[in-house]
Amino acid sequence: MQELLNDFFDWQYVPLFAVDRTSVERDLVQGRRDSCSPALLRSVLCLACRSLAGYDIEASFYVNLGSRLSQEARDLLYEPKDSKEEDLPDAQACGLLAIHQLGGHNKSDALVLIKKCVGMLVNLTQKASETDVGEKLSTIDWTSALSTCLHGAVALCR
Repeated sequence: MQELLNDFFDWQYVPLFAVDRTSVERDLVQGRRDSCSPALLRSVLCLACRSLAGYDIEASFYVNLGSRLSQEARDLLYEPKDSKEEDLPDAQACGLLAIHQLGGHNKSDALVLIKKCVGMLVNLTQKASETDVGEKLSTIDWTSALSTCLHGAVALCR
């Protein structure tokens, strides 16, 4: 897993959904969800697999692993949950999966993921009046990640 994380962060071509390495690794080790969710981790690893295999290859170890990680991330994102459980890492995961889908020429799946991403971002900003989210919005990192994610979603919709 560490090799794939290194590959993603060394290669990160997705500034539209910038993922901060330090925050993700910290949350991963501490079991927190501020900057890393199970869906985001799987999305990052999925893109790392495809960076190693490319999108032109139809079958290889990395292609198969990337496909499985993509499906697991989608399953996590679409399992029924309260909108209070939605968080920024899951919105980022939707954006990264949309990029993965575009790499595989699945435009309609990418648009569905971006629509979900935007919905999550709207819910997050509407919850800004709540204490815990309001405190997060006041931090530069969270606000920057939120705006980058929103910019990425809008850019992919075009």
